[in-house]
Amino acid sequence: MALIKCPECSKDVSDTTYKCNNCGFILNKPKRGVTGKIFKALFIVFNFLMIISFISLYYGLSQADPQASESGATAVAGVAGTGTLIFIWIALGLPLGIMNYITRPKAYE
Repeated sequence: MALIKCPECSKDVSDTTYKCNNCGFILNKPKRGVTGKIFKALFIVFNFLMIISFISLYYGLSQADPQASESGATAVAGVAGTGTLIFIWIALGLPLGIMNYITRPKAYE
């Protein structure tokens, strides 16, 4: 454990402390661990893929052939596809979001 100078008030503080005891300047920001980084990346990629899926579903339904839309098949497929995507988004996105929240860096008080 070495002593360093606080950049804000120039007092000697430990190099392992979170913030200066004198002025409260934050010296060491908390960082995510490896597991936290993995969950954050998975959460971002999953949500990106879900947004792309919704866009492609909407684009696919808007480009459907006119004969299928007259019979109502396109509307049924759109509702079923949207419902399935929402279910997948909740079933997988919620646990990923919770794990992303749990593994976030925590501030030391």
